[in-house]
Amino acid sequence: MRRAVAIVQPSFFEGWSALVEDARALGKRLYLSDLPVHREQSPPDAWFFDPDAPAELAALLIRDWSSLTPGPDADAERAAREGCVPRAQAFARRFLAIVAEAQADPRPRAIERA
Repeated sequence: MRRAVAIVQPSFFEGWSALVEDARALGKRLYLSDLPVHREQSPPDAWFFDPDAPAELAALLIRDWSSLTPGPDADAERAAREGCVPRAQAFARRFLAIVAEAQADPRPRAIERA
C-alpha cells in the first residue's frame, strides 16, 4: 500500500473500512464508492464515486493520474501520523461519554451518531 499511487475501494456494501483507515494512516489518495459509511469515515484527500457508474471512477482516475506518484511519501505519512492523535483522543472522549451516559441511565435507547 505504501508504494501505491492511490487506493480504490469500489465496494457496494461496506462496514467501517480498515482499508480506508490504513490508507489514511499512510496519507494516500482515496477513491471510494459513495456509501454513507465511507463519508462517515471522512478521510482527507478522498474522492467519491457512484459504485454503479464505473465511468465516474475512470473519469476521476484519468483526471488525477498525471499528478499521482507512487510512494512511499514520507511527508504525507508524517502528516497522517500527526492527525492520528487528535482523532484517537476524540474517539476516546466520545466513547467515555457514551459509557458515562449508560451508567447514569441504563435504560435502552437509540445511539446518537457524532
